[in-house]
Amino acid sequence: MLQEKRSTWRGFIRKIGMIGLTMLLLLPNMLMGPVSQVFADVGDYEFLENGETITITGCLGTDTDVEIPEKIQEKDVTVIANQAFLVKKLEKVTIPRTVTTIEFAAFMGSELEAVTFNEGLIEIGLMAFAGSKMENVDIPGTVTTIGQGAFSQGALSTLTLREGLKTIEDKAFLG
Repeated sequence: MLQEKRSTWRGFIRKIGMIGLTMLLLLPNMLMGPVSQVFADVGDYEFLENGETITITGCLGTDTDVEIPEKIQEKDVTVIANQAFLVKKLEKVTIPRTVTTIEFAAFMGSELEAVTFNEGLIEIGLMAFAGSKMENVDIPGTVTTIGQGAFSQGALSTLTLREGLKTIEDKAFLG
């Protein structure tokens, strides 16, 4: 009888363990739901759909002259995510007017020689363009924040800032 009870408890514990493992695997998918899904198959970009907007999370292409699209799947591209183009070999990038935020290290180490920002950009994040080869940068008037080290370790010789800029964090343009 004791042997039978042990066997029953082992079976019960195994079932609980399997249910727990199943929940652990399914829970993240249930929480993310249809609000956010990663698509890696449209054009040259990996992206995250955030309701009515798009965040570019990566680049699959090999072009060195990149024009970030204003829209993907008919939704505005509003964010270039953390490390989206990290150490990607790029020469020139054009940021459209729909992009409001460039996040942490988005283009860090990409050796960019030129970037064109458009009005609409609000925030350039921490280390966003660190290590670039850009000599000239023209920051649009809509930018309010430039993050710490955003253009550090670069080759800047000419910088144009406009009215409206409220915060330039520590070492944003260091060396």
